[in-house]
Amino acid sequence: MTKSSWRWLLGLWMSVLTTQCVSGDDCPLGCMCLQVEGVDAVSVQCLQATSVPSRWPSNTENIDIRFSKEPSNGVPPGAFAHLQGVKSISLRGKLGTLHSSAFYNLTGGTGTKYVLSFWDCNIDTVQMSAFNQISGYNIKFSSCKINSFKAGSLYLVSQMDELDMWSVSVGEVFERAFAGLRDVKTISIRQSTINVIYNYGFTGINGVQVFSTPGLTVKLCMGKYAFVGMERVERVDFSGGDFPLTPLLQSSSSEDNDILTCANGWVIPETSVWLYKNRVTIMLVLGFIVSALFFITILICCLRCRRNARRAGPGAAGERQRFAWFRQWIHWIRRKLRRRRIEADPPPAYDASSHSSSLEAEEMATSADEPTFSRLPSYEDCSKMAPPYSLPPVPRTPPPPYAIVLDQFGSSTPGGATSADYTFANPSFSIGGGAVEILREEDGEEEASHA
Repeated sequence: MTKSSWRWLLGLWMSVLTTQCVSGDDCPLGCMCLQVEGVDAVSVQCLQATSVPSRWPSNTENIDIRFSKEPSNGVPPGAFAHLQGVKSISLRGKLGTLHSSAFYNLTGGTGTKYVLSFWDCNIDTVQMSAFNQISGYNIKFSSCKINSFKAGSLYLVSQMDELDMWSVSVGEVFERAFAGLRDVKTISIRQSTINVIYNYGFTGINGVQVFSTPGLTVKLCMGKYAFVGMERVERVDFSGGDFPLTPLLQSSSSEDNDILTCANGWVIPETSVWLYKNRVTIMLVLGFIVSALFFITILICCLRCRRNARRAGPGAAGERQRFAWFRQWIHWIRRKLRRRRIEADPPPAYDASSHSSSLEAEEMATSADEPTFSRLPSYEDCSKMAPPYSLPPVPRTPPPPYAIVLDQFGSSTPGGATSADYTFANPSFSIGGGAVEILREEDGEEEASHA
């Protein structure tokens, strides 16, 4: 058997023994009811509770409930309704949701001995009017994680000496979540963190003497008017806190009041808080989708190229065609980059006034064979420099004619033409396999050659 099973059996056995000592009402199932010494009252302890008991002894003085797992319905409405004279109620573990009127009309007394405490707990949501008409109790949250305080969570809480929150992690404080607190001496939020405080989150606190938040850190976003409406508070202390912006206690109704300022400097509307909180997840999902689409596109291109290569057949042509798409893609990218570079930094237009020739350049152009410049030459300097080598002039007259004379092995000139009528620009020539005598007239002399 596990350790929790032994604890459950021990609690059940102790409840059976202790219920015999309690006269009148029966003890809740799975709980221990201990007689308070010298007083006609009992102390109820539920060490492995899975739900809130539905009935209590009429002479209950102390209640201690430790949840082994989260109740299916949380703390239901009327769970502690109409309990009179209970000095302390302690709740620990995973509580789930504190439903509306969960502590309805819970009446204590004066002084600090009447305490409703939440220790080392995990609360999903504190719904509207969860502490409706509770009076005479000090409420304490210690080492708890609370996802959200809805609007009106502490509505009509009265005759309270202290609302103390120590080492508490709160997700969201909605508009007017603390509204309706009456005759409260001290509200203290110490060494705690709050992710988001909406505008007017602490508005509507009346009759509070001291409001202090030493070491409070707002991790994500906060409304500019989160603490507006606390002018009647005698002393406000924000020392040691870390806020995205300076809290204000007064504001103008004409100003925009649905904007939140976040820790990284972003300014977002209240309706976009969920986007801001999940921005990392959204970016990761979008990055994954884009990467998947990219790889799918590459895979499709590869499969298509492979199919085209098979159709083209083996050999060098098929290999070239297989990677033709890749070369075209690289060429397209280079063309795009070159075009953007030219558009971003076009070549400067020629300006004659800014490219005047210098005396130094003129001297170098006329005297030096290989001029060197201490500065870049201008357009006129380049035009005056001689070329590094001389090119022969372009001939403007046709080349001298060549005469072809057939020897004795050839036939007569067709058509009665003479040898002077056959002139060619190319001296290498043959007709019918016979010997050809090429005569070139130059400077009044004849030179013969045989091919």
